[in-house]
Amino acid sequence: MKSMKYLFSIFLFQFFITSILAQTDFQVEQSLLKFNIINPGFDYEFASDEDATINLGFGLQPFLQNDVFAFFPAVNLQYRTYINFDRRLKKQKKISDNTGNYVALSTALIFEKVLLGNLDSGSDIFGFAGPVYGIQRTSSDGFNFNTEFGLGYFFEGTNYGFLNGGNFGPIISMSVGWVLRKKN
Repeated sequence: MKSMKYLFSIFLFQFFITSILAQTDFQVEQSLLKFNIINPGFDYEFASDEDATINLGFGLQPFLQNDVFAFFPAVNLQYRTYINFDRRLKKQKKISDNTGNYVALSTALIFEKVLLGNLDSGSDIFGFAGPVYGIQRTSSDGFNFNTEFGLGYFFEGTNYGFLNGGNFGPIISMSVGWVLRKKN
């Protein structure tokens, strides 16, 4: 599993270098800070290429199991490529605030420490990684809606040494919130 950690580190390093050396003629926003209500937390999305972004999120992941509800701390990372900006522009539709459809490589880590509720994860860390298709819309007043679905590899670990035998399953996600903007 160490090789997977190294590959993930190389993956992150490449995207950060790309974002530093990238040109400035992007279709995507240079940076967006978003507040989410459903999964309480913040997402920071920043440009890494003409039509690609890196979305880094920190927040609380809600879980419901046997009528017990709890929130676990979580971090997620996505490399998004927006796929319909040109078509939206031809139809004179908005693309500001990265309003569009995207494909992404998505990963999330959810930590055992329950912040609200009384639910045991049975693991120090768990999460998923996989490709997703997403739709993001942001209104002129900053209201943001995002939904995505895909197929992921779900895993868990004890003391951060990942266990064998993860499972594949659907990734379904939705967030509602606001893009935080400077007042002019």
